[in-house]
This record gives sequence, C-alpha cells and structure tokens, in this order.
Amino acid sequence: MKIKVSTPRLGVFFLIAAMLLLAGASAIAQNTRSANPLYNPNQVATLRWYNANQTPTLFTVGGGTDGIAFDGANMWVGSYESGMLTKLSLNGKVLATIPLGGTPLGLAYDGANIWVANTGLNTLHKINIADPSKSPPPFTYDDLGAPYQLAFDGTDIWVACFQSNTVLQIRASDGTKVNSFKMKIHPTGLAFDGECIWAVDSGEPNGITGEVRVLAGSSAKCRFAGRHWDTGWANPYGIVYDGTNIWVGNEDGNNVVVFDGVTGKGIIKTIPVGTYPRYLAFDGAFIWVANQDSVSVSKLMASNNPFGDLGTKVGEFPVTKDNPGIHHGPQNLAFDGANIWVTLGGDLVQKF
Repeated sequence: MKIKVSTPRLGVFFLIAAMLLLAGASAIAQNTRSANPLYNPNQVATLRWYNANQTPTLFTVGGGTDGIAFDGANMWVGSYESGMLTKLSLNGKVLATIPLGGTPLGLAYDGANIWVANTGLNTLHKINIADPSKSPPPFTYDDLGAPYQLAFDGTDIWVACFQSNTVLQIRASDGTKVNSFKMKIHPTGLAFDGECIWAVDSGEPNGITGEVRVLAGSSAKCRFAGRHWDTGWANPYGIVYDGTNIWVGNEDGNNVVVFDGVTGKGIIKTIPVGTYPRYLAFDGAFIWVANQDSVSVSKLMASNNPFGDLGTKVGEFPVTKDNPGIHHGPQNLAFDGANIWVTLGGDLVQKF
C-alpha cells in the first residue's frame, strides 16, 4: 500500500510552525527585556559578577535604610529613622518587619541569627531568622556606647562602639561578653580575615587622625595581633577583606586604601574613587564602594583578580538619590552571591 504525501501541504505546515516559533521567541525576548533582573542561582554558585545584568532594581523599605546583611536566602535591612528591621526576598518582596525601636545600624549574620547594633538604644539584638518571636531580649553591656558596626568571626560577634571608644567581643551562642578592647576614639568598622579582627577608627576632623588596628579574634592564630597603623588622616570608615588584603574607605581623601593582609607591612596602594566613600563590599572578584556625596558606587579589581591589577577601576555607577541632604547618598552594601545591594538612606534599597 502506497501513502501519498502532499508536498505543498507539508510545506505550509512547516511554514506555520516556523512562524509560531519566531513569534514565541520574539515574545520571550520582549518579556526578558521589560522584566526586572531576576535572581540567578548560577551566579550564586560561581560568586561572580555578570555584566549582562546592568538594570538596577529599586525596592521600598522605608525609614532611613542603612545596615544590610544577607543570610544565604534573604536580605535584611535596618532603618535608622523608623527603628525597623525588614526582611526582603531576593525579588524585593517584604517578608517580615520587626520593630526594634531606636536606631538600628550595623547588621551581621552568624549562620542562624541576624545581629543588629542599635545605636539609639545602646543595645545589641539577636534575631532568630527562623522564628523572630523566639529571639532573646536585647543585650546590654556597660561599655556598649553607640554600637555602630558588627562582624562575625565564626564564634563571636564583634561590636564597634562609636561613643564608648571600644570594640566588644561577644559570644554568639549566648551573648556573654568575652572581651573589650579600647580604641583610639571612634571605631566605625570591622572585618574578619579568617584569623584576626581588623578594626578601623575614624579619628576626628579636629586633628585626631584615624587608625587601623588588629585584634586577636577567637582564633589563637592571629598573626598580626596588636599591630596598628596611624592612617595620617581623619575619617577612615568602612573596612572589608578580599581574601588577601584589607580595604579601607577614606571619606576625607575620596579614595580607598589597601593594607597588606599577607605581611602586615601597612598601606600598599591608594585608589581614587567617588566623593565621600564610606562602606565597602567584596563579591568574590571585585570591591564595591559606596560614595555618599557623588551618589554612586565604584567597582574595583580585588586582589588576585585574573582580569586586571589590584585596584583597577572597572566603573563608577550612579545610584538613585533617595534622601536629599548632606551625606545622604548610598549608605551600606551587601552581596547576595549574584547582585550587589545598596541602602540609600531614605526609603529605598537598590540592587545591581
């Protein structure tokens, strides 16, 4: 038995199918172009920035956004005007709001809890991310004066206290104070390098220069414990470790300075950035700097980046000016494995 195939009809069928495929592809492309950038798990896995995603996304949080931390699944934002702690999904949906009161600023994540430095109340909050209702009462200490920024070293929470001129070492498991370190005048930032805690002291504009000091962390292996360097200028502020070296934002100099994290010999490079640089973040390959007065973020090559020399500026990107006034540009930054998040000091958080 022979089967007769009508070639013209078959050609029409393939033509229609091809037209449908092209229409579908066009619709997908159009939707992709118009949609907000989405969370990409492949970027998280590689811990690398992808230049293809260059459309910033704005999320409304409210209340003077400042401190920010990532818990491996969601972002947490502290708002210094409303006294609120907000939990955001990576698509920007508000998942929870927790009233703390006071002025929540620095945040840190210890693997199970978000810690909040509450400058206005002189308290330290430990928020259970699985069930905030099971969080313990806020901790207070006699030398917890204006807690400002936090760091976690795998065992303890470290607290930079702006007013009491101290850095506190707090046991994360139960909130017990382990130690207290006297600083020069106003500690503003902390970073952990795997062995040591590095603390930055801002000094004062009246002639008291800033300082970077190394404190022995929970590890007994801290190779630079006790070392300190006078910066020679006032207002060093944020600090971050990139796996090799320590980076410090210099507000008055409009630059970032790099301290040798291998030999401890001090400053090895000074890099111009935007105006009034404050806090920094590391994304696995690049350093990001929040420039408050130029209302921008700078992207710099980190140590051992295979694509360029340490400190090479990749770009400077404008951010939304959310809270007009002096020093009300970008405040703080965090990395979620795929994107950089920036708090803007007013109602908004911006994701790159």
